Amino acid sequence: TNRYWSPPNPVPSHGTASLLRYLREVFNYNREFRLSTPGYELEAMPDLFLEAATAVTSLTLDDNNIQKLPDAIGTFTLLSELFSITDNQLLELPRQVGNLTSLVRMRLTGNRLSSIPVEVSELTCLTLLTLDHNRLTD
Repeated sequence: TNRYWSPPNPVPSHGTASLLRYLREVFNYNREFRLSTPGYELEAMPDLFLEAATAVTSLTLDDNNIQKLPDAIGTFTLLSELFSITDNQLLELPRQVGNLTSLVRMRLTGNRLSSIPVEVSELTCLTLLTLDHNRLTD
């Protein structure tokens, strides 16, 4: 099977509409190099995303149940437009996020983050960073 066309669980269990929406997102990736999987109740970043890491310019994982990002997030070196993982259960950001040096916008709103790694300061192109509705303290 071609992993780019095999949806991650639990997408198939949500019925035809969810599956078609997923396939449309994969099609958009093939044309625009953007990956987006909002609201699929994913608990982890799909492996197929990691396989596409060197080509993706925008990654949106909003409205899922992701608690942890893989260290391999740092391999998304062309990620420039947007990295958004809002309204998940994210407990921490891996230090490797500092490798996303072309990134302009990062949205982390609505997670369970209690700290941000110092490596975020290496994101010199970053013009937008949203962190509201987390567990951050002064």
